[in-house]
Order: sequence, then C-alpha cells, then structure tokens
Amino acid sequence: MAPLWISAYLVLRVYWAAAGTPGGLSPVESDLVAFTGWGAAVLCAVAADAGFVLLRTDLDGVPRRLLLGTAWAASLALVASSALLLLDVIGAVFPGLGIEFYPLGALSRAACAGGGVLLGLLTLAYQRRQGRARRSSTRGRPCGLMPPRASRRGSPSTSG
Repeated sequence: MAPLWISAYLVLRVYWAAAGTPGGLSPVESDLVAFTGWGAAVLCAVAADAGFVLLRTDLDGVPRRLLLGTAWAASLALVASSALLLLDVIGAVFPGLGIEFYPLGALSRAACAGGGVLLGLLTLAYQRRQGRARRSSTRGRPCGLMPPRASRRGSPSTSG
C-alpha cells in the first residue's frame, strides 16, 4: 500500500513541479518544508521505488543495508518535510488562535506525512520478516551442518 500511496502523491508532485504549484498552500507559499518542486518529486520517486523493492525482494548483506538505509531516510524525509501539518492541525482545531488554515496545503502535507509513515511501517515489517527468516533458518544449526538438537534427542545413537 505504501508504494502505491507514494506513487499517487508522486504524480501530484510531478504535475505541480511541471505546471506550477498552486498558491495559498501555506504561509510560506510552499506546502513542504525541506523538499519542494522537483526535489519533492525526486524524494517521492526514491521512496516509492524503495517501497516496491521492499515488497518484492529479500536481500542480504550490503544491498539489504543500502535498501533499509534508503527506505528509512526517505520515510523520515517525507515526514519531516510535512512539518507544517502540525500548524494545520492546530489551526483547524483551534480557529480562534489566529493560525490560518490552508486546506489544500494541509491535504498535501497529510498525504506526504502519511506516505512517510506507511513507508516506515513497511520498512519495519521488512526488517522483522527478514530477522525471523534468518533466525528460523539458522536456529540450532552451527554453520548449517548439524540438525537441530531437539531432533537428535530421541535418536538411538545418543540415547545410550
């Protein structure tokens, strides 16, 4: 779900980068903080690609660490870029404080933050799945040569 969500947001970012971002997205005229324009589109592309790779492959060693590092970095960058979402929430919940609410910008930031959270959850699930697979394939088998101890207990050669 995360790669599809981020891919849909990527389409919006590419459209905005090519056609121009609409005005009135935030008090600073940009909906995201750190990544704007084509930078936001590239970030979304990297995040979506990392998400699709997480869903399709089981890597080991350096490629696995590179994939996890890329996915975590993209996830954190998406969430951090949507930091103004906090002001949107405060402005919507407490309208009397004088914090202006920007609905389209809030929706964009929520989509960005949601994609970051979903990618983070996908990355965490991938790490856990990989950890369980690694533990179950090597449990009780030093160097992969001996069968597990539990299966040798009842054998005639050890019960004497």
